[in-house]
Amino acid sequence: ALIDALLRDAGAIDAQDLAWAVRVVSLTVPYGTDIERALRLAAAVEALPALRDEAALRQLRIARGALLHWASRPLEAAADLQAAWPAADAVHEAGTRTSLANQLMRVRHALGDLPGALALGELFLREAPPLEPGAIVVSDVLHVLAMIEIAHGEPAAGMARWAALRRLLDEAGVSAPDLYQTSQALACIAVGRLDEAAGWLQRHPAPGRPGHGLQDLGWLLTRARLARQTGDDPSPWLAQAWRAEALPPGLVLQREVAVASITPPPYARLPPLLAQAQERGLRGQERTLHIAAARAASAAGQLAEAVRHVQQALALAAQVEAWIDEPATVWLAAHDVLHAAGRHDEAAAAARTGADWVMARADAWEQAPDRAAWLHGNPVHARLLMLARDATSAG
Repeated sequence: ALIDALLRDAGAIDAQDLAWAVRVVSLTVPYGTDIERALRLAAAVEALPALRDEAALRQLRIARGALLHWASRPLEAAADLQAAWPAADAVHEAGTRTSLANQLMRVRHALGDLPGALALGELFLREAPPLEPGAIVVSDVLHVLAMIEIAHGEPAAGMARWAALRRLLDEAGVSAPDLYQTSQALACIAVGRLDEAAGWLQRHPAPGRPGHGLQDLGWLLTRARLARQTGDDPSPWLAQAWRAEALPPGLVLQREVAVASITPPPYARLPPLLAQAQERGLRGQERTLHIAAARAASAAGQLAEAVRHVQQALALAAQVEAWIDEPATVWLAAHDVLHAAGRHDEAAAAARTGADWVMARADAWEQAPDRAAWLHGNPVHARLLMLARDATSAG
C-alpha cells in the first residue's frame, strides 16, 4: 500500500521525505515485500526532478543499496553505497556515514572482502556513539562483526564480541532478537561447542509465525547444520527449510547454497548456481558451491571435474560466507576429493595446511575447555588434525 501511495503521489512529496520513505520500504523487504516492486519505486523516485537534491539522492542510494543487498546483487549495491559516501566529515554527516558503514559492511562480506567488512564495522562502532543509536542497532552490528571475525579466522575475537553483545543487551534490559539465537548457534558450531549451539537453538521460537520466514529459514538451516556435525540426519530440517516463504530473492539463493553445503545435490544442479554466484560477485557463496560441486562430482565419479572445483575452492579459501560455511571445510574437502582422485600427496598437503590453520588459532583461547572445543569439538577440525597426523606418520 505504501509503494502504491508513493508512486501515485511522488510529485507532491518533499524530495528528502520521499527518499526516506523508500528507505522505510527497504526495511520491509526481508519480511515479504516484493523486492522488484520496491526497486521500481526507487527508479521512479530517482527520475523525479526533485531528486537532484544531493542529500535526498544520497538517502535514496542508501535505500536502493539495501534493496540490492537483499536481492543478492552486491556489486550493484556496493556501487550505490560507495556513491552515497558523503564528502563531509563525521561530525556533520555522522548519521549517514554510520548507516553507510553498516550496510557496506554487509555488502563487503557478501563480496568476500572480510577485512574490508571488519574495518567498516569498526568505523560504525567508533562514529555511532554520539548518535545514541540504541542497544539493538549497536548489537546488530556487533553480531555481524562477530560472525565475520569467526569466518575470517579470528574465532576467539568473534566469541569475545558475542559476549560483549550479550552484556550490552543485559545492561540495556533488552531481549535479544530471535535472529541472534541462530547466529550464536552457528558461531558455537564453528568453534566446536555443539551442546551450547543446541541450547541456543532451543531458545528460538518454533517456525511458522506469520512474517518470520527470514528467522525460520535461518533456524532450520542451522538445525540441519548441527545435525550434520553431530552425525544425525539433517533431511527433516532441510525439508522444512525448503517450505519457508515470503523470502527476498537473496535468501532464496542463500537457501540453495546452504542446502548444497550440507547435502550436495546431483552435480548437474550446481554449475548454474555457481555461474549465478560468480556473475553477482558472491565470492563466499562461490567458494561454498565449489566445495559442494567437488564433493558431488567426486561422488558421481567425475574426478577431473571434482579436482577442478576443489582447486577453485582453495583459491577462494579466505572468502568465507559467515552464515553458510566456516574456513576449514575447504581443506577437508580438498583432502577427500584429491585422495579419491588418487592424488595422495596433494591430499596430504591439503590436510596439513588445514591442520596448521586450526593449530595456529588454538593459542588464542585463554581457557583450556575453549581450546579443546576448537581442536576436537568441531568435527572438521578434529578430522583435519587426525589426517595430518596420519600423513606425518606415513611419511
